Amino acid sequence: MQTTSPTASTSAAYDASATRVVPQLNRVVVGVRGATSDEGVMRAAAAIARRHGSQVTAATVFRPRVLAPPRALTRRHPMEEGDRREAAAWLRGVRAQLRRARHAHERWRVYRAVGDPGTEIARAAARLEAELTVIGLGRETAEAREYGSHVALRLAQLAGAPLLAVARGCSSVWHTAVALLDGRRHDAAVLHATASLLARPARIVALAPPVAGDAHGGQESEISGARVEYERVASTRDWGAIALETCATRRADVIALPLYGDSPPVRALTNHRALRLLSDARCSVLLVPDGGWSPDLLD
Repeated sequence: MQTTSPTASTSAAYDASATRVVPQLNRVVVGVRGATSDEGVMRAAAAIARRHGSQVTAATVFRPRVLAPPRALTRRHPMEEGDRREAAAWLRGVRAQLRRARHAHERWRVYRAVGDPGTEIARAAARLEAELTVIGLGRETAEAREYGSHVALRLAQLAGAPLLAVARGCSSVWHTAVALLDGRRHDAAVLHATASLLARPARIVALAPPVAGDAHGGQESEISGARVEYERVASTRDWGAIALETCATRRADVIALPLYGDSPPVRALTNHRALRLLSDARCSVLLVPDGGWSPDLLD
């Protein structure tokens, strides 16, 4: 996947019908840890996988108390004896959770790793060539999230395919989404990735600046079977606040936005809206990167 030029046209390039079918999600990676809060994540991932016939891999990552640098030969983080016992108990908990989940038993594969969860889940998704990574968004309030989920923020820096952070307590079947557009070529990918998560009847409320909204005359359109309603935003300065308010008033299940840049430093500097939504959103968040996997991901 190549990075979209930031100077892309905002008129002819803004063509949401450029891709006419919903992306097929053949491979999905779901981050799990055996916790009760994972159940909503797993239900949402299972609903998406059923619609697409996806092969699902449950990725679980044990983080030692002291995260030592990986060994040069194996690239694996060493563990002390006490960590090994805890890691074994962790894995038993994950397997027990998968057995209890009817949608996952004997059908979801398990990927095990040791290290930083965000980095290792991103590495798993890259190695498995996943078209979607699903994780938990974090706790219910911004204060409880401590400025955002560490795993979600790390994955936002590394993801090379759409990243879905599922909010707690949400329904497993989604019909309504809000998408933040900016008039670049990547808007089409954001809309189609959003449509791939929705069950029919599906509705997407597309928030766009005037130049992008004018490309469609502010009219409704259809994207891969989902009705799209375009709403113009006079200023993008408070786009995050407007998006959160729109999600609340429209009772949106998910909010989607582009993720620009193909390296962690660039994303950390240029994607403030994504970081804010991961911290503040009460609904699920979909990030659609325009760049491939970070080059340092598999080092």
